[in-house]
Amino acid sequence: MEKTIKVIGTGTAESRPDTIEISVDFETLSTIYETPMNVNNRKVHVLSEGLQALGLPKSAAKTGQYRIERTTESYQDANKNHRSRFVGYTTRQAMTLRFDLDLALLNKVLSLLATCEIDTDFQIRFTLKDPQAMQEEILRSAAIRAKRQATILAETSGCQLGELLSIDYSWSKINVYSNM
Repeated sequence: MEKTIKVIGTGTAESRPDTIEISVDFETLSTIYETPMNVNNRKVHVLSEGLQALGLPKSAAKTGQYRIERTTESYQDANKNHRSRFVGYTTRQAMTLRFDLDLALLNKVLSLLATCEIDTDFQIRFTLKDPQAMQEEILRSAAIRAKRQATILAETSGCQLGELLSIDYSWSKINVYSNM
């Protein structure tokens, strides 16, 4: 009778970040269709000019998502029926700013975001320019941990560990960010 042990290996790795990534979200609402698009375009233009004035290339800022949605709100009419009414058009734009780890430059970018007419939410992450080596280290760590667990289980069960039958590798994408 063939005996099978299934284990799940989880991996970890550590590295110093070398890249700063700032997610910037613009959102504008207006009853006139063109207005939120024009306002967001103006905000992007102001941000782009400010970043270039700080010495960052145009390619440092990229739009990841752009949506225009019809916005409604719920209300109760005089007969207590739930209704929906048009509020306007909402334009949402998500941008990502990426540049080499430079805390002095980060301070300047944050000052730009805080003082110019953009008025937006943002999130800062510290990451790696090339996460491939980190991802490979995580895989090595997971494999070593899984083998160690399988060996302990086999020995404790009075069996010998045989050949590896299969590996279920099901990562679609690994995002590497600091754990701050």
